[in-house]
Amino acid sequence: MTSSAIHDEDVELMEIQNTEGLSWAAARDRLAREGPNKPRPPCDCPAVVCCLLPCLTSLPSMRAYAHCVTEDACVRRDGAWNDIDAIDVVRGDLVLVQEGELAPADLRLASCTDDFLVSMIRLNGVDAPVSLKVGDSVPLGAECLRGNGKGVVTAVADNTNLARRIRSGRWPP
Repeated sequence: MTSSAIHDEDVELMEIQNTEGLSWAAARDRLAREGPNKPRPPCDCPAVVCCLLPCLTSLPSMRAYAHCVTEDACVRRDGAWNDIDAIDVVRGDLVLVQEGELAPADLRLASCTDDFLVSMIRLNGVDAPVSLKVGDSVPLGAECLRGNGKGVVTAVADNTNLARRIRSGRWPP
């Protein structure tokens, strides 16, 4: 499948979006149903162990993970753009990613500037900017280098490309 192929479910999510974005109530219900947007880190340990062994956070894989996951996101809800915690992003949200920002979840581009350019180095280790267009996927952790894009969230947390790479042992690059 090419990166510009759009799944039926993605089309459905884009239709839900229109110009208003999700309602706050719909987003709250989806968050309660699907859980927070927090991919499991490479060294997933109980909190008590992490407190007792703070050196785990200094492992290269954990440092790389911290550089892939953003803390905030700009989403459209009830017709207005809002800055929210990235952990509260849900499937179906319309997200704005601008120069210097990371994608807070896996997105399918609904619109973007002609010069929209991202770096996937945090995900695949390849230091080659990628030019994207409407319909392309933008994975969690991709950094916008130029332009801006608006995308519909297609996957969050452990369903993202990053989480699948971590589980399969293909990450960090």
